[in-house]
Amino acid sequence: MSSRDEEIQAAAAVVATAAECIAMLISSSNEAVASVVSVAAEDEDVIGRNIPHAAGNKYLRSSGALQDPSKSDWKLIDTRGRPKEFMHFMSLAGESFDDLVELCSKDVIATPLRSYDGERKIGKPRPHDLKRRKHSPRDVIAMAVKWLTSTAEEKDLHVQFGAIESTFNVCIWVGMKALVKNMADDARSRVFWNIADEDYLKRCADRTADFDKVPNVVAAIDGYKIRAKNDENDRRQNDDFTGWKEAVFRDYVFVTDTEGKIVDAAVNWPGSMHDSKKALWSHIYDHILKLPAPYRVAADSAFRSTGPFKDKMHKTKWKKDKSTGWYVGVDDTGSQLTHLRQPAEWSNHCVGGVYRRLMCKLPTDNVKRGYILWSCVFLTNWRTSTMHRNQIDTYFAYLVEERRRRAAEARSRDEGGGGAGPSGSSDT
Repeated sequence: MSSRDEEIQAAAAVVATAAECIAMLISSSNEAVASVVSVAAEDEDVIGRNIPHAAGNKYLRSSGALQDPSKSDWKLIDTRGRPKEFMHFMSLAGESFDDLVELCSKDVIATPLRSYDGERKIGKPRPHDLKRRKHSPRDVIAMAVKWLTSTAEEKDLHVQFGAIESTFNVCIWVGMKALVKNMADDARSRVFWNIADEDYLKRCADRTADFDKVPNVVAAIDGYKIRAKNDENDRRQNDDFTGWKEAVFRDYVFVTDTEGKIVDAAVNWPGSMHDSKKALWSHIYDHILKLPAPYRVAADSAFRSTGPFKDKMHKTKWKKDKSTGWYVGVDDTGSQLTHLRQPAEWSNHCVGGVYRRLMCKLPTDNVKRGYILWSCVFLTNWRTSTMHRNQIDTYFAYLVEERRRRAAEARSRDEGGGGAGPSGSSDT
């Protein structure tokens, strides 16, 4: 065989080998494409039905786009994070959050995370349904609380929990419904004014004893506005439109005691209504009238303080000065009343300051915004009761402590110099 023939055979062998490699690559590529299409179809089906199922997340997780829930940011903070890291992430201390999960877990477990399985309506989850869940009741409550404390969109938050966005959305609302249902009757979070408890009223009044010109104040009342989205229904949008702010709002009115708890509330009222009308129609005025004497509530000019409310509510009386055109206080309680009205102002801003979801525009769905508002109210009371992190409680506790300190110093001086005569020397 000539060298020419040998070269031709070698070239043919190279071409055959190359052809086999190309065929293998094409076959492998087809299988990979089929696999991606199959998983994408499964994922689309899962997203359409809001199922937190591993098959739906397979492609996202294998591509590195979504962490597994067991390795998510939330799980790392929950299992390995330091206490301050946990509180920064959740706005609740670890023990407080543990109690909250224990309170709400049963309802989370009993609630399906999807409504339909094909054509069959889903009822109470069965044991094998619960085993398929990627997210525990603790995770669901954490998603709801985190969403309420953040202004970020769901598409930015869901990755912190290793959940697809649709699953994250479902978990938020399941969590909020469990929060509202269970916290409404729990003593640590409920909105309840125990005006029949004389010891409680004395304790609240004692915290304001330094303000001698406005005595026996046990609570303060004030209203607040939350921005809402424009409703497509003109009549409903007109109900929520506030002329002097030229925007759409939903309102609430809080009665906050001197221990920092929200004890009475009118929540999710139309923005066009006056604060006094909300207090009347939500029966806050009825509750104030039942306050036993001599206790009363500090208020601003928006609320009634005459007639049957003369001894129940106190607000500064104003009179127009004809020479200057300015309104001046008729009595000298103005500066003290300002201090006493601060709890209501702090309470309003505390709710929106911690639960920053209220800084975003509320949805037009009245039920959804009701869940959002009430969840924030109950969580504020829960935080006050379980963590004692409340500016109102801190402020009045400081006043009481200072009064006791001054009294102790006065007694000490009296005891030390009690036997001194006019010249300063001891009688003995």
